[in-house]
This record gives sequence, C-alpha cells and structure tokens, in this order.
Amino acid sequence: MKPIEHFNKAHAKTLKAFLDSPQRPEGTLNYGQTVGFLFSVACSPEMIKPSEWLPIIYTNDSEDTAASAAEIEALMSALMALYNELNRQVRHADVALLPGFDFHDDPMANLEDNSPISQWSQGFMEGYDWLSEVWTEYLPEELEEPAGAHLLVLSFFCSRQMAEALHSEANKNADSLESMATTMQEHFEGAMHEFAELSFIIQEAVYEQNYAPQVPIRHKKIGRNTPCPCGSGKKYKKCCATKLH
Repeated sequence: MKPIEHFNKAHAKTLKAFLDSPQRPEGTLNYGQTVGFLFSVACSPEMIKPSEWLPIIYTNDSEDTAASAAEIEALMSALMALYNELNRQVRHADVALLPGFDFHDDPMANLEDNSPISQWSQGFMEGYDWLSEVWTEYLPEELEEPAGAHLLVLSFFCSRQMAEALHSEANKNADSLESMATTMQEHFEGAMHEFAELSFIIQEAVYEQNYAPQVPIRHKKIGRNTPCPCGSGKKYKKCCATKLH
C-alpha cells in the first residue's frame, strides 16, 4: 500500500471535481461539507475509523457517479490525505481553514448556502450531530459551556435561518444580524482552534483510560540456595522450585 501523501492542491482539485459534480446523488456531501465533516470527525473524543465515515461521503454503488478504478483510487487517496491533515492539525494545535475557505468581505454573503464557509459549517455540524452520542458520553460537565460557545460560532454560518435563530436567542442588545456575523467571522478560526484543543484534551484522557499500558507486577527473585518461602525449612532449589518444572 502506498504511503499517504500530505494534503496538497492536487488532492483538493480531485475532491472538488468529484464531490462537487452535478452527477453526485442528492443529499451526499460536497467538497466544502466534506472538509467541515472530517474536521468534526478528527475532533471526536473517540477515534472514528475510515470504514465508519467513508460511506457517509462516498459509496460506490449504482446510484453514484460511474468512476474508473483509477478515479476511485485517486479519490480515496485524496480523502485519506485530507483526513490525515485535519488529524494533524488537531494533534499539533495547528488549526486553520484550508486554502479556498476564505470569508467574503460582506459578512452576510457567508450565510449563503453556496459560500465556502457555510458549506464548511454545514459539514461540521453534520459530523457533530452524527457523533452526538460520543460527545454526550465523554464531554465532562465542566467543559460543556466552553464547548457550547465554540459550537455556536462554528454553526452560525450553516444557513441564514440558523444565524437568525442564534441571533434571536443570544443577542441581548441592539446589535444587528450583520454585526453579529462580523463578530462570528472574527472569532471563527479561534473557535476552531479552541474546539480542537478541547477535543484533544478529551482524546488524551480517553486514550489513557482505555489504552494506557499496565505496569507489570515485579516479583522478587528467590535465590536457589535460600530457604524456601513456603516455610518447609528446605532450600528453595530442593522444594518449591522443583514444582515449577
């Protein structure tokens, strides 16, 4: 098996060409949604195997785009490179939006369904909702409030309807929706970083709890000519040592 390459422009081009194709089945994830979805998967408190998340993005059946073996291989390679890059970002606290996910100058334009940021947020929240039971199991009570604050920022651009609902719920002064969108834009990458850092703390705790190696029990070595610890009065080599062979 070939080693997974670092995510690059060629991978992004491959994914965009395939996932944004008008021939894709309705309801499947496009490129922007896939990036947000896999960032959410990378932040999961529990490791999610590719065999679990791949079918959500791509299933090679009669309803999907007919693709050659070479095209499918290129697609899988690009998806794994993207997944590894997002995992690297989370592990190394080096989180940033990928190239091509720029905010529009007009904050309200980022609420349009076809904007890169809106699609990223849609995919991120789809991933978070998909993993809601995992988050419920592992998110400590003391981290619920900060996690909720980060989720508010990262979900704001899912749609104008979502933004209006959050504005109505959270706004306690005369700030407009546009003003709130500007604030959310300013804090977006910071929320990504903080959410990833929070998730990594939980990932480390879960790993230590489930997979940390156990300290081996060390037994004191008994000399062959020392009295046997069973209390028989004989030398160890003439007593219990013979029972071990």
